[in-house]
Amino acid sequence: MEAISVSEFMKKDYGPKITWKHDKDYLSSYRDGKEMGYNINRNRCLTKEDQFMWIQHMSDKSWVHTYEFTKEFIKALKSWDLWKI
Repeated sequence: MEAISVSEFMKKDYGPKITWKHDKDYLSSYRDGKEMGYNINRNRCLTKEDQFMWIQHMSDKSWVHTYEFTKEFIKALKSWDLWKI
């Protein structure tokens, strides 16, 4: 495994740009502005265990930039009033 700095990690090319948008019930993935069909329902994120499981699960996917996903996931959790530290 190669060790890289945080700045190198942020610049790394992960292929097509995947973006995330949330509404009142779902966090959804988009590629080139088109919905990919990968949706996470807010009801599957109710506990801290569920939330951490989603971050781990998505970080295992080669097409997901973990940092970008985590930022958008936390925004969704906050808007759903599920992010409590």
